[in-house]
Amino acid sequence: MLAAIKLAWVLGFRRIFLLGADFRMEGDSEKGHYFFPENRSEQARKNNTKIYRCLNRYFDALSPFFDSTGLSVFNCTPHSGLGSFPYLPLVDALSLAKVSITESTLGRYTDKS
Repeated sequence: MLAAIKLAWVLGFRRIFLLGADFRMEGDSEKGHYFFPENRSEQARKNNTKIYRCLNRYFDALSPFFDSTGLSVFNCTPHSGLGSFPYLPLVDALSLAKVSITESTLGRYTDKS
């Protein structure tokens, strides 16, 4: 997920909406703790849970940098274990994701640094 956010940033996105980032391994054990059927061991569940905790800490630490650079990240997954980003219902995210097709692209392909 860190790489995906970095890639979105490099591509020029300043508002990112996360979908399906539940950061939990508490699902139906017959399905393997995922939304879909998959055989996962108890150790794999523990490893994933540890990674989720680490990612939450990384994102908490990165939050001031994101804020200072104008990057907004929203988690659109209800009841998520990823608490580093504010929750935003998907319907609200969709209304924020609309773009105007009448805007000029003048200056968007030049280095502004």
